[in-house]
Amino acid sequence: MATAMSLSREANKFYKLETIADYGHLVKNDPSKLALMALNPRYQLYKIRKKTGGMRHIEDPEIRLKVVLQRTNQFLQAVYYALRPPAVYGFCISTNNDEDRNIIGNAKQHIDHPYMLNIDLQDFFHTITRNRVYGIYESHFPSHSHQLTELLTSLCCFNMRLPMGSPTSPVLSNFACLDLDAELINFCNSSGITYSRFADDLCFSAMHPIGKSEIVFFRNSIKHYNFIINENKVKSFDKEDEKMVTGIVVGSNEISLPVTYLQQLEIEIDRYRQVRIAESRFNTGMSLKKLKLFEQELQGKWNFANMVMPEREEVYNLKERMENAFEPPESFESENWLDLPYDSF
Repeated sequence: MATAMSLSREANKFYKLETIADYGHLVKNDPSKLALMALNPRYQLYKIRKKTGGMRHIEDPEIRLKVVLQRTNQFLQAVYYALRPPAVYGFCISTNNDEDRNIIGNAKQHIDHPYMLNIDLQDFFHTITRNRVYGIYESHFPSHSHQLTELLTSLCCFNMRLPMGSPTSPVLSNFACLDLDAELINFCNSSGITYSRFADDLCFSAMHPIGKSEIVFFRNSIKHYNFIINENKVKSFDKEDEKMVTGIVVGSNEISLPVTYLQQLEIEIDRYRQVRIAESRFNTGMSLKKLKLFEQELQGKWNFANMVMPEREEVYNLKERMENAFEPPESFESENWLDLPYDSF
């Protein structure tokens, strides 16, 4: 894990860049190849289904460009580490002394606050335009030449804005929010309101009802900094309501997950076990790759549950169930579906 000192060294390397050749040396790539990538950045476009319905459009950079952007992201994250506001919990590097800059730490800020307001930003990456990205590089890295700033902007943008799927889009979105975060933090500190942001999810909570004038201020600030509110995801919670932020239930003294989360995970574990048995008995043709992806998805969901509710019996029981499902099924002789007697269905 990175330390504050190592991040400072990485940040200084990026601050000191002047030319495209300097940048090429830093990311271990030939300047002429970088120029070609910037002239015609190539992306693979595809869609994935959102948990809440609808499709998410992903723009995945081709492998050579992705490697360059991954290296660039390391340096941009190091720079942002020293700039990040205390309210930001998403897309952040953690150090040994800073373990709570994550979705769990974000939710914990609002424990025991009876009133809450959630505001979600719509098309978060896509609203950050190429001109805005150019402005980020120009304002934060004055030693960069105009040519280098142009190159970095072109490498990090696609279709004139931040792409969904690029390694540098998350950290650049945090840079784009610096002024918005500062304004909201100052206002909330003077109003007795706790503010936190996890990526495009803004959460405000307080011991008193959050008034209309305060909500108007939040809305005007978001609009002023050229972000768009997803009106379908604006949610206000009163004292008696069960409060949620980024899918986590925030209670009076702890955080937890909705009961439906664990119930659904149990269903998916059983479904995986049935798929493994069917594949073992009847050679259905499901690839090992798909089974592995299924396993990884289940493991990721359980890990999340354990992060939110560590040492809870119901979570531990699910782990046992999952590990049993991951065990190789009993050995069956290969059978044909046509060989099964009708009364077995």
